[in-house]
Amino acid sequence: MAGGDVAGHALHPAVTLALHILRDPEMGRTATVTSIARRAGLSSDHGGRVFQEQVGCTPAAFRNRVCLERDLANPTVTGDRLAAALAAGFGSYAQFYRVHKDLTGVPPARSRHS
Repeated sequence: MAGGDVAGHALHPAVTLALHILRDPEMGRTATVTSIARRAGLSSDHGGRVFQEQVGCTPAAFRNRVCLERDLANPTVTGDRLAAALAAGFGSYAQFYRVHKDLTGVPPARSRHS
């Protein structure tokens, strides 16, 4: 997804804002659908609905994929999976473990990456 469009269609400004926030490791860590929608002047229901229609997943699912991609792009040399998970933007190791297993099919310890 390059710039401000998906498959040639212009994104709603709230979706563009949400993508920017969710991709940022610091802002994305604490952002909620409600806080992002409020910044864009939308209700959380409308903001979440527009995001899902244009991106194809919920903001939470998008954030999880971004965090996992960030983690997978930076292999852990020291073996400290908790520190790596937190650095990637996950709120806890439990969240990292669940997302990793859901999206890759294997727990982090069985990943070639770890």
